[in-house]
Amino acid sequence: MQVVQEHDAPWDIDRGLPEVAMNDFHMTLSEEERRLLGAILRQVLKEKRVEEHRTRTPSFRELVMAEEETIERVLVKLNEPSLSTASG
Repeated sequence: MQVVQEHDAPWDIDRGLPEVAMNDFHMTLSEEERRLLGAILRQVLKEKRVEEHRTRTPSFRELVMAEEETIERVLVKLNEPSLSTASG
């Protein structure tokens, strides 16, 4: 696996972020581990939403929102409800 240093990575002009090719990652979790990971991610997602609300810098807000979307995708893959699904 080749490690790409931040200064070597091509930049996404629209978002100002480096483009990094990501490979799929597979691992096996027990039911207890899956539930715990889901709970941790839901808590982090709550914190990210507060951070997004308090953020005034548009570029940083975009970064926080992208992280929220990633967390929500992981929750879907874990078959765990996200905050929007759980409350709605």
